Amino acid sequence: MWFLSGSTVSVGEPAEKYLELEQVGQGAFGTVSKGLDRATGGEVAIKKMSLRGQNGERAVNEILVLKDKKNPNIVSSLDR
Repeated sequence: MWFLSGSTVSVGEPAEKYLELEQVGQGAFGTVSKGLDRATGGEVAIKKMSLRGQNGERAVNEILVLKDKKNPNIVSSLDR
């Protein structure tokens, strides 16, 4: 499985890095769940996005923007 990270796409299984707990929201590109970083025990938000179909390009654009932008009002992106 591929998941987005540092240089846009990383090889690996996100479930090995993060423990998904409960879904807390849903949007145009997918769902957001509360989770834990398995290495640190820190709380994370896990956004699952479909990169297939018509929204694929827009979803990738969102990932790239979040990767590079730091703002106190936006959750920081750890992996993409």
